[in-house]
Amino acid sequence: MVKKTEIIANVTASFNNQSDVNLNTAQGNLRNCLVTFEKATRNAVSKLQVCSIALVKVAHAGAGEKGLQVVPDKKTLKELLKVQIDAVCTDADGKKDEVKARNISASAERICEQAMLILKGDFIIGWSPKGDNVFFEGQKKADFKPNLKLHEERVFRPSNVPFPKFKDNGNIRTNSPEDIVPVTVTDTQNTYGKEFLQKPLNNEQTGFEVVERGGKVQTVANAKEGLRAILGLQSYFKENIYKDGDAEVGADAFDPDELDKLVTSDLFEEMKVFAQQVNTAWTVIQAIQKEEEIKIKDQLAKAKLQAEKDAKIIAEVQAEKDAKKLDKKNNPKNYLPKVYAYGDHTAGQIKAKTKEIAEEIAEIDAKSTQKNNKKSA
Repeated sequence: MVKKTEIIANVTASFNNQSDVNLNTAQGNLRNCLVTFEKATRNAVSKLQVCSIALVKVAHAGAGEKGLQVVPDKKTLKELLKVQIDAVCTDADGKKDEVKARNISASAERICEQAMLILKGDFIIGWSPKGDNVFFEGQKKADFKPNLKLHEERVFRPSNVPFPKFKDNGNIRTNSPEDIVPVTVTDTQNTYGKEFLQKPLNNEQTGFEVVERGGKVQTVANAKEGLRAILGLQSYFKENIYKDGDAEVGADAFDPDELDKLVTSDLFEEMKVFAQQVNTAWTVIQAIQKEEEIKIKDQLAKAKLQAEKDAKIIAEVQAEKDAKKLDKKNNPKNYLPKVYAYGDHTAGQIKAKTKEIAEEIAEIDAKSTQKNNKKSA
């Protein structure tokens, strides 16, 4: 994927002068907004808008007498924001609440993008009735003065921003710039993509141009490619088929050639088939895993039984050795070297007697030989 680069844009005329808000006041207001935003979970979108407005005022207040001429890039705004995030997340002893900082920083991208679009003039700061995120029509009057007890600032956009047209039951209709609607997180991402990343629109101007890959995708080569493919499809599904967070079904879920929504698209039908195949495979996989689990348990049980038998044999052998050692200690005479006896004589006595007899026989033989020699002479 080619990384998109932000363009440099000129600031809308309302920010080409010195800010009427003091920089310290603007920074303090931004800090208060960040704290409120971190605590608020139910109204995260509206609180994000309040933080974006406060960041715009900080950037404007810090620009000096001539005001802003060019929209600060996202990096610059994120640095401004980080200073204030660190300030509200650090206590008097200098200890930083890292969890709190991460919670706020998670939305830093959208806050900065929204602020950039306000500064450029694509989004506008307006008033809504307190607790209601709609554009208050009374503010169009020249003598309108907001009552902070009744009104609160919000971020709005003309309905033709970022996409001039929209699909309505297969028909292409035009968004009117006169219709002012509240900004969502998705609006922020799409408008930033169009205005600052210059993502091209499709021919119908109802969304971004879809860059299709060349050639037919018949299969994937391996599990790694399959994982990439399924992750890409999941991302597409969340963006164009069903947005779970907003409980919103996208246009790609329906057949574009039908005038109503009674027919789902070929893509969605194939997804249903694939989902059924996955569920079937999962049922079989679970059965295989159960069999494997039983097999492993059986092997472990057999190994445990064999280990117990081996341990018993080792214990018996050791016990026999210990008993013999103890008996040897208690009855040492039973373990003296054996003396073999023949009648009343010991083996040593018999050996000595045998030697004596052998010597006598040798002496007799010598005498007999001398006698025979004399006769021969």
